[in-house]
Amino acid sequence: MNQLTSKQQIYNYLQKMSQHFQLDRFSNFTTITISKELNISRSLTSQYLNELVKDDLVVKISSRPVYYLSKNALEQIYHVVLKQNEYISIHELMQELKYSSPDLKDFQKSVGYDGSLSYPISQIKSALLYPDGLPIILYGERGTGKMFLVSCMKAFCQNHLNEKGHIVLDVKKVSLHEERAAQMEDLFGYEHNGEVKKGILENSDGKLLCIQDAQYLSDQAQEKIADFLRYGYFCREGNEYVRVQSKVRLVLCIENEPRISLNENLLINIPVICHIPSLQERSEDERTRLVVHFFQEEQERLKRKILISEKLCNFLVNYQFQGNISDLQKSIKAICANAFSETIHGEEMEVRIYHLPIHLLEQMSVDKYEKEEATFVRIDSFEKHELGEKMIQMWEQLLNAYVDLKKQSKFTSSLFGDWSRCSPSLL
Repeated sequence: MNQLTSKQQIYNYLQKMSQHFQLDRFSNFTTITISKELNISRSLTSQYLNELVKDDLVVKISSRPVYYLSKNALEQIYHVVLKQNEYISIHELMQELKYSSPDLKDFQKSVGYDGSLSYPISQIKSALLYPDGLPIILYGERGTGKMFLVSCMKAFCQNHLNEKGHIVLDVKKVSLHEERAAQMEDLFGYEHNGEVKKGILENSDGKLLCIQDAQYLSDQAQEKIADFLRYGYFCREGNEYVRVQSKVRLVLCIENEPRISLNENLLINIPVICHIPSLQERSEDERTRLVVHFFQEEQERLKRKILISEKLCNFLVNYQFQGNISDLQKSIKAICANAFSETIHGEEMEVRIYHLPIHLLEQMSVDKYEKEEATFVRIDSFEKHELGEKMIQMWEQLLNAYVDLKKQSKFTSSLFGDWSRCSPSLL
């Protein structure tokens, strides 16, 4: 068997690592890391990486440090065709992935689709695009947005599958106190004395079926679902001889780690398991975007421009809501209701720290009648100007390159002259 060349080893490494690529994690894709992982000299690693870029196999991000990713892997994960092999920054690559992706109408609605949710969403897409679909488990704390992602799945299926326009979402919510017999009949249907009742699995043939709070499924129900996933059919309760087939795209939503919540036999038959992070596990930027998003929804509903105090914004971004995103959204609704009741007229509405719901306000010792020295920010002003961001990043990279060159050569320093001193005025 022929031994792989160093160049092939580097490409295989990037192909493998890029399969698990997340837009907020780049540490595995630098020349130094690749060199250490493969035990290849840094100079040779750099040479082969640049050759792979020229070969149209690898994408290069010319930031500090420089990053390299498998082009093929990125295109498969995000279902795009990348227009170039070199990008001046991570931001530029993110923008192309964002605007070239054909699924902007579905998963892009999720805050964090390009960050903490990028890997779960890539898993979900792969499962949905697989012929007849693969079963999926979504697990995460209550209120983390699992059902919102399920609604995005429905939109994705409508946008990308052949049965476009015919995908229906059925939701079965399992109760902790539901009787086992009733649960089995509800899921699989039953036959008794000539009477036939179809269960939700049969009625969901050709549909997307979400079983919410699946941790409350009985062991018997889990075993029977596992057999259905393995063999493609099941029998109604009361009749073990008639096989019922159903092509259903199945999603199970649970709150705890799958091995704690579900039967091992069921887990073996579900290849796609996605962890949905809690609100506190998300980055500060994503938490801020969620706060802004919910205030923008209220702004649209109330037809009034909202100005938020920085103190209130900081509190909402950093507070540990027990119910995660769901509790955050409810709190923002309550805040806007309190502020709206004080300012029935006018085109603008200020929301302050004392507009918090009473159970949150009690934790801060804030006097409602005390004047708040506040700096207010328009909710709309949180929208970033992408072109300005890109220009700033480009100048930062040029200046960083200038500093490096200045250290390396006096000749280079004299060639650049006093360019760095004029750059702030250009910004």
